[in-house]
Amino acid sequence: MRTGFQCTFVLLCCVAASALLRAQNTLPPQAQAELDRGLAAAEQKQWVLAIKHFAEAQNTAKTSPQVLFNLGLAHDKAGHELAALAWLQAYLAAAPRADNANAIRKEIVRLDVATEAKINTLAKLAMDAANKCPLQRRQGLLPGASVRGR
Repeated sequence: MRTGFQCTFVLLCCVAASALLRAQNTLPPQAQAELDRGLAAAEQKQWVLAIKHFAEAQNTAKTSPQVLFNLGLAHDKAGHELAALAWLQAYLAAAPRADNANAIRKEIVRLDVATEAKINTLAKLAMDAANKCPLQRRQGLLPGASVRGR
């Protein structure tokens, strides 16, 4: 688990990078309007609403690092690790030399590990549930299941 200080530091880095990207990039007016709405929603911690507006901005500005970054950040805050992972990787592809690239690479590793852990947990739960199914055990469809009655 991260400490409160680490979370605050990462969030401040992300906000600073977002502000820097906002100053550097010029977006089409429709994309800028959606980005602004997404940023306003993010300031209120309305992550699902922020994602909606950032996605609308991305429809118009497909490869804008600013939009890709904010999509990744909002998905991360909403608990969508896999989506956050994809958007942050897209951000690095669009801006490989961004000032925050190293911090984003570390965040990608964290998200990758978190996703792997969730997949392992889900696989274990699935196997536990399948092992409780007598039909599956009888038919020998599960690894290590003993076949009874034959």
